[in-house]
Amino acid sequence: MSSRAGPVLSSSEAEFYAICRGASGNSPRRQVYLQCGATVPTVVESDSNAGRASATRIGGGKARHLTIKDRGVQERIGAGELQPGCTYTEDHTIGLGTKDLDT
Repeated sequence: MSSRAGPVLSSSEAEFYAICRGASGNSPRRQVYLQCGATVPTVVESDSNAGRASATRIGGGKARHLTIKDRGVQERIGAGELQPGCTYTEDHTIGLGTKDLDT
């Protein structure tokens, strides 16, 4: 169940929220590594160019209703704590069966 107060207005906004959710799941793991003295890059991968563009920009752009939590992800990417990564749709096992792929 989503914690969004309202509906998502575009697919790029939905992808951006998915990146935010993935980034928030990595925070506790990153803290454990930092306390052990290890520096491990945190990469948040997405197959959406629009989602990655929303994550790397500063501010909301056309999406004016972003929460402070969502803008925090943009700040962490800008500071270098998170790295947006590109992955291919064919490599996503979570989306298996959701898109037609050439065989």
